[in-house]
Amino acid sequence: MTLSVIYHRLALVTVICFTLFLFKGADVYSESLMESEFSTAASSDDIIQPDTIIDVTYYHIDIDIDIEDESISSTVRIDFKRTEVGINEVRFNLRREFNITAVGLHATDFIRDQDFVILTIDESVPDDDIVSVSISYEGQPPLATGSAIAKGFRFDTNLDGAPAIATYCTPYLAHYWFPCKDGPTDKADSIKVDITIPQETYNGETLKGVSNGVLVNHVVADGMETFYWKHNYPITPYYILVAVSNYTIIEDIYTDPDESFELTYYVFPNNAEATDVAYLPNVIKAYKNFFGSYPFKDEGFGFTQVAQNWSIETQSNPIVGGMSLGWQKTLFHELSHSWFGNSVTNQSWNDVWLNEGFATYATALYYEYAVNRSRYLQELQALDARFNATRNLILEDDTDYGNIFHSIYFHKGAWVLHMLRGQLGDAVMRDLLKSYAMNFQYGHVTTDDFIQHCETVSGMELGWFFDQWVYDIGYPEYQYDFYSDLTNSKGGIILSQVQSDTNPGWREVFEMDIELKIYFEDGTSTIQKVRNNLKNQTFEFDFDKKIVKVEVDPNMWILRGDAISHKKELISFEIPEQVNSVIDRDAKTITVTMPNGTDLSALVPEISIIDDNASISPASGVETDFSGGAVEYVLSSESGLTETWMVTVILDTSTGIPQVGTDNSIVYPNPNKGQFRLVSEAPIDKVEVFTINGSLVKTLLYNGNNEVSIDLSSGGKGVYFVKVYTAAGNNATHKVVVTD
Repeated sequence: MTLSVIYHRLALVTVICFTLFLFKGADVYSESLMESEFSTAASSDDIIQPDTIIDVTYYHIDIDIDIEDESISSTVRIDFKRTEVGINEVRFNLRREFNITAVGLHATDFIRDQDFVILTIDESVPDDDIVSVSISYEGQPPLATGSAIAKGFRFDTNLDGAPAIATYCTPYLAHYWFPCKDGPTDKADSIKVDITIPQETYNGETLKGVSNGVLVNHVVADGMETFYWKHNYPITPYYILVAVSNYTIIEDIYTDPDESFELTYYVFPNNAEATDVAYLPNVIKAYKNFFGSYPFKDEGFGFTQVAQNWSIETQSNPIVGGMSLGWQKTLFHELSHSWFGNSVTNQSWNDVWLNEGFATYATALYYEYAVNRSRYLQELQALDARFNATRNLILEDDTDYGNIFHSIYFHKGAWVLHMLRGQLGDAVMRDLLKSYAMNFQYGHVTTDDFIQHCETVSGMELGWFFDQWVYDIGYPEYQYDFYSDLTNSKGGIILSQVQSDTNPGWREVFEMDIELKIYFEDGTSTIQKVRNNLKNQTFEFDFDKKIVKVEVDPNMWILRGDAISHKKELISFEIPEQVNSVIDRDAKTITVTMPNGTDLSALVPEISIIDDNASISPASGVETDFSGGAVEYVLSSESGLTETWMVTVILDTSTGIPQVGTDNSIVYPNPNKGQFRLVSEAPIDKVEVFTINGSLVKTLLYNGNNEVSIDLSSGGKGVYFVKVYTAAGNNATHKVVVTD
């Protein structure tokens, strides 16, 4: 049976590198939880098209590195099973730049087809037997070029001038240095990596070869050193590591009542003093608490420093650009990939959010564990790409290297898990994450697998949740109003979703359980959790207290825009030393009475409104001139709705005036029917009569009379204030009551 090889050629594509770095001294620190993986911006003229009729069980890579020539010569043994009968040709990925010098074991011949090696298998091998083939090759490894740092088998130097060689192979660039079934779909059950390098010393440290798992042997002979590594766990090709430099080795141990294992860090000598990894055992403890035991504990864990400002979760031994304090968040992220990415691996890069979203969320969980919930929320709130609405969380085309590690899969992926926790509760979410990491340990997952797992653990149908947040775009934008009906002991919140009004491609309603925090006039508050499943929805509660403020989603469980209030209700309008303040809510007028003699040109009102998100202009506490009559005040809701109030300030002539003793002037009779006499010891110059509200009724002028008659019968019954001005300057005010 002849295996047909399908080959497609891609046009050269330049992809923007998205990684952000913060420069500090000699180190470069990754600011983004996307890490340097996100800057994978490669050009490719091959599609890997892994052979689907084989199942790889083992790789043994024996590699000799010529540092001066920047080349490699290697023999790779591959063991695999055939999944169909009658298969005598199989295909592996290997870049065309390499010269194949021999094939062996069960491989009898080969042909090259661009970036594939097609092997002819000995027909005598039974269909159900393990097939073992070997491929020997040599050459200078090519790099997958991009707009930032080219990936593949890199020959760099560190600040000592020492070689700093490393493999940077996500998402499917392992075939840039060894033949394999590349990509995430097939894990070898175990690997061996033998690294042969020159015996050389730089800055007091010899060159060391580093790979995955445990170092089982080290041989020095004829000026060369060979480092023998073995990793007995399932692993994808792009997580296989080769790194060479003059490393200083820092050792630690993780231990708890259940288990212990070694921690080994390979750092450049010039960075050894700045290396800060003492906190990592506590991070492992936290992740064990959330996800179960570290998956590769029999072989330990470590980090290996590389020359590029980059980080990749190479299994059991991630590569990072530094291990100083500024790299701390990067180390959290890459360590968490031990559970999600290394152990539980996305079946294809279409589900990359299951890798990067989980690792990003794990970092936030660690901050909650080690600090508090506020720090957890701070980490999540910093993930700005959660608002990206140009794509959903399922990657449609995983053939574009630079497209795979888009920030949305990191940021929104983490928020999906945070929101799921908000819907299911802490206890269910904790059980869900730990059982997910254990049930799919060392295997592959798809988004459908994860959804089914969530439904099994929670006992709930969750298609509605994942349809909105994984398979769709956008997020809700809430607007709200509220009311109090104290007569019937009711209070309500009117909640609207308006996102589709300005974004026609977004869904009209995101159905979610949502918290509403309700504040009352007496200073108390309550949180009500409701099911919001309509565009416009009213939720009414039994409240016998006035609502003064509402917070939508106060604990930030939902990926959303700012919740905007329509509320614009005035509670009070007062001016210090006022006599009274009358608010007419129907007419939208306010009348404030001030003591007589008050300067109306510089008053400072104190205004209270319902809802901290509303505003009034002029604002409370602003000096305002009321001497010219009514002043306009505009009350605005957060959403921009407005209403206008007219405020008038009048004087109360019964107050604020120093009175002369009544022995200087008297009124009689009092009460009267509108006619009375005023007698004063001093000559009277003028008399002013005011209503009780401060309105001037009449002014009477006299020529020094000591006794005058006053007629108020036309003004009707009521209380009047009569102010007397005398030639002696002794003024007095009398309260006069006019009856029928």
